[in-house]
Amino acid sequence: YPLLLPFIFYFFYVLLNGINEAVVAFINPLFYLLTIIVVYKLLKEMEIKTTLSLILTYTYSMLSPFLAQGGRKHSGDADIFIVFLNWLAIFFSYKFIKHKNYGFFYSLIAIIMISSQIKTEGILLAFILLFIPISKKLKLFSIAFSLIPFVLWRMFISYYNIINYPNCFSNFFNYWFWISEKSSPFV
Repeated sequence: YPLLLPFIFYFFYVLLNGINEAVVAFINPLFYLLTIIVVYKLLKEMEIKTTLSLILTYTYSMLSPFLAQGGRKHSGDADIFIVFLNWLAIFFSYKFIKHKNYGFFYSLIAIIMISSQIKTEGILLAFILLFIPISKKLKLFSIAFSLIPFVLWRMFISYYNIINYPNCFSNFFNYWFWISEKSSPFV
Protein backbone atom coordinates (compact mmCIF):
# COMPACT_ATOMS: atom_id res chain seq x y z
CA TYR A 1 0.00 0.00 0.00
CA PRO A 2 1.09 3.60 -0.46
CA LEU A 3 2.20 5.39 2.68
CA LEU A 4 -0.37 8.19 3.08
CA LEU A 5 -2.62 6.36 5.53
CA PRO A 6 0.23 5.33 7.87
CA PHE A 7 1.41 8.96 7.79
CA ILE A 8 -2.08 10.12 8.78
CA PHE A 9 -2.08 7.76 11.75
CA TYR A 10 1.47 8.85 12.63
CA PHE A 11 0.31 12.47 12.55
CA PHE A 12 -2.43 11.65 15.07
CA TYR A 13 0.12 9.87 17.28
CA VAL A 14 2.35 12.96 17.20
CA LEU A 15 -0.61 15.20 18.10
CA LEU A 16 -1.45 12.88 21.00
CA ASN A 17 2.18 12.82 22.25
CA GLY A 18 2.34 9.05 21.97
CA ILE A 19 0.44 5.99 20.91
CA ASN A 20 -3.14 5.98 22.12
CA GLU A 21 -5.14 3.40 20.16
CA ALA A 22 -8.42 4.30 21.87
CA VAL A 23 -8.34 7.81 20.44
CA VAL A 24 -7.03 6.74 17.02
CA ALA A 25 -9.77 4.09 16.82
CA PHE A 26 -12.18 7.01 16.67
CA ILE A 27 -10.88 7.98 13.21
CA ASN A 28 -12.74 5.24 11.28
CA PRO A 29 -16.18 5.96 12.79
CA LEU A 30 -15.51 9.66 12.19
CA PHE A 31 -14.96 9.02 8.47
CA TYR A 32 -18.03 6.77 8.44
CA LEU A 33 -20.04 9.71 9.79
CA LEU A 34 -18.45 12.10 7.30
CA THR A 35 -19.40 9.71 4.48
CA ILE A 36 -23.02 9.71 5.64
CA ILE A 37 -22.98 13.52 5.80
CA VAL A 38 -21.59 13.76 2.26
CA VAL A 39 -24.28 11.36 0.99
CA TYR A 40 -26.98 13.49 2.63
CA LYS A 41 -25.51 16.75 1.30
CA LEU A 42 -25.32 15.27 -2.21
CA LEU A 43 -28.96 14.21 -2.08
CA LYS A 44 -29.96 17.68 -0.87
CA GLU A 45 -27.83 19.27 -3.59
CA MET A 46 -29.74 17.15 -6.11
CA GLU A 47 -32.89 18.87 -4.78
CA ILE A 48 -34.37 15.75 -3.22
CA LYS A 49 -36.80 16.60 -0.42
CA THR A 50 -35.48 16.50 3.13
CA THR A 51 -37.57 13.55 4.28
CA LEU A 52 -36.63 11.41 1.29
CA SER A 53 -32.98 12.47 1.62
CA LEU A 54 -32.97 11.36 5.25
CA ILE A 55 -34.64 8.05 4.41
CA LEU A 56 -32.19 7.34 1.58
CA THR A 57 -29.20 8.35 3.72
CA TYR A 58 -30.38 6.16 6.58
CA THR A 59 -30.94 3.24 4.21
CA TYR A 60 -27.49 3.71 2.73
CA SER A 61 -25.95 3.86 6.19
CA MET A 62 -27.43 0.43 6.93
CA LEU A 63 -25.79 -1.11 3.86
CA SER A 64 -22.49 -1.61 5.62
CA PRO A 65 -20.69 -3.53 2.83
CA PHE A 66 -20.98 -0.42 0.66
CA LEU A 67 -19.56 1.67 3.46
CA ALA A 68 -16.53 -0.53 4.08
CA GLN A 69 -18.16 -2.14 7.09
CA GLY A 70 -18.48 1.19 8.87
CA GLY A 71 -14.80 1.21 9.76
CA ARG A 72 -14.90 -2.11 11.57
CA LYS A 73 -11.51 -3.74 11.88
CA HIS A 74 -12.24 -6.70 9.59
CA SER A 75 -12.62 -4.45 6.56
CA GLY A 76 -9.24 -2.74 6.72
CA ASP A 77 -8.39 0.83 7.60
CA ALA A 78 -7.96 2.01 4.03
CA ASP A 79 -11.42 0.98 2.83
CA ILE A 80 -13.38 3.50 4.88
CA PHE A 81 -11.15 6.32 3.63
CA ILE A 82 -11.50 5.19 0.00
CA VAL A 83 -15.29 5.07 0.30
CA PHE A 84 -15.31 8.55 1.83
CA LEU A 85 -13.10 9.93 -0.94
CA ASN A 86 -15.25 8.26 -3.61
CA TRP A 87 -18.39 9.92 -2.27
CA LEU A 88 -16.56 13.23 -1.95
CA ALA A 89 -15.46 12.89 -5.59
CA ILE A 90 -19.05 12.27 -6.68
CA PHE A 91 -20.16 15.29 -4.66
CA PHE A 92 -17.54 17.59 -6.21
CA SER A 93 -18.28 16.21 -9.69
CA TYR A 94 -21.94 17.03 -9.27
CA LYS A 95 -21.14 20.51 -7.93
CA PHE A 96 -18.81 21.17 -10.88
CA ILE A 97 -21.35 19.99 -13.45
CA LYS A 98 -24.08 22.08 -11.84
CA HIS A 99 -22.16 25.31 -11.15
CA LYS A 100 -19.20 25.15 -13.60
CA ASN A 101 -16.92 26.33 -10.80
CA TYR A 102 -13.42 25.02 -11.53
CA GLY A 103 -12.59 25.06 -7.82
CA PHE A 104 -14.74 21.91 -7.53
CA PHE A 105 -12.92 20.38 -10.50
CA TYR A 106 -9.48 21.03 -9.00
CA SER A 107 -10.71 19.61 -5.68
CA LEU A 108 -11.76 16.49 -7.57
CA ILE A 109 -8.26 16.12 -9.02
CA ALA A 110 -6.75 16.55 -5.54
CA ILE A 111 -9.09 13.86 -4.18
CA ILE A 112 -7.96 11.46 -6.91
CA MET A 113 -4.33 12.19 -6.07
CA ILE A 114 -4.95 11.56 -2.37
CA SER A 115 -6.99 8.44 -3.08
CA SER A 116 -4.16 6.90 -5.11
CA GLN A 117 -1.87 7.32 -2.11
CA ILE A 118 -4.18 5.57 0.35
CA LYS A 119 -4.76 2.40 -1.60
CA THR A 120 -3.82 1.33 -5.12
CA GLU A 121 -7.51 0.93 -5.98
CA GLY A 122 -7.76 4.69 -5.51
CA ILE A 123 -6.48 5.25 -9.03
CA LEU A 124 -9.77 3.88 -10.34
CA LEU A 125 -11.33 7.12 -9.16
CA ALA A 126 -9.60 8.81 -12.12
CA PHE A 127 -12.27 7.27 -14.37
CA ILE A 128 -14.77 9.76 -12.97
CA LEU A 129 -12.97 12.43 -14.99
CA LEU A 130 -14.11 10.71 -18.18
CA PHE A 131 -17.70 11.71 -17.39
CA ILE A 132 -17.04 15.36 -16.60
CA PRO A 133 -18.18 17.69 -19.40
CA ILE A 134 -14.87 19.39 -20.25
CA SER A 135 -12.68 19.48 -23.34
CA LYS A 136 -10.92 16.28 -24.32
CA LYS A 137 -7.53 17.97 -23.93
CA LEU A 138 -8.27 19.10 -20.37
CA LYS A 139 -9.75 15.68 -19.59
CA LEU A 140 -6.60 13.82 -20.68
CA PHE A 141 -4.32 16.32 -18.94
CA SER A 142 -6.37 16.05 -15.72
CA ILE A 143 -6.25 12.26 -15.75
CA ALA A 144 -2.50 12.26 -16.36
CA PHE A 145 -1.90 14.92 -13.70
CA SER A 146 -4.07 13.18 -11.11
CA LEU A 147 -2.09 9.96 -11.53
CA ILE A 148 1.34 11.54 -10.93
CA PRO A 149 1.52 10.51 -7.23
CA PHE A 150 0.61 6.93 -8.15
CA VAL A 151 3.27 6.78 -10.88
CA LEU A 152 5.89 8.24 -8.53
CA TRP A 153 4.96 5.68 -5.86
CA ARG A 154 5.22 2.80 -8.34
CA MET A 155 8.62 4.12 -9.54
CA PHE A 156 9.79 4.29 -5.91
CA ILE A 157 8.68 0.69 -5.31
CA SER A 158 10.36 -0.46 -8.50
CA TYR A 159 13.61 1.44 -7.86
CA TYR A 160 13.99 0.11 -4.31
CA ASN A 161 12.79 -3.39 -5.23
CA ILE A 162 10.02 -3.30 -2.65
CA ILE A 163 7.82 -6.32 -3.13
CA ASN A 164 4.37 -6.35 -1.59
CA TYR A 165 3.03 -9.90 -1.92
CA PRO A 166 0.31 -10.70 -3.02
CA ASN A 167 -1.04 -7.17 -3.45
CA CYS A 168 0.59 -6.66 -6.82
CA PHE A 169 -0.42 -9.03 -9.63
CA SER A 170 3.03 -9.06 -11.21
CA ASN A 171 4.71 -9.66 -7.86
CA PHE A 172 2.51 -12.72 -7.39
CA PHE A 173 4.10 -14.27 -10.46
CA ASN A 174 7.59 -13.21 -9.38
CA TYR A 175 6.97 -14.90 -6.05
CA TRP A 176 5.58 -18.03 -7.71
CA PHE A 177 8.61 -18.41 -9.98
CA TRP A 178 10.99 -17.79 -7.07
CA ILE A 179 9.26 -20.58 -5.13
CA SER A 180 9.31 -22.88 -8.15
CA GLU A 181 13.09 -22.44 -8.54
CA LYS A 182 13.61 -23.48 -4.92
CA SER A 183 11.27 -26.44 -4.84
CA SER A 184 9.34 -27.24 -7.96
CA PRO A 185 6.38 -29.58 -7.51
CA PHE A 186 7.01 -30.85 -11.06
CA VAL A 187 10.57 -32.09 -10.46
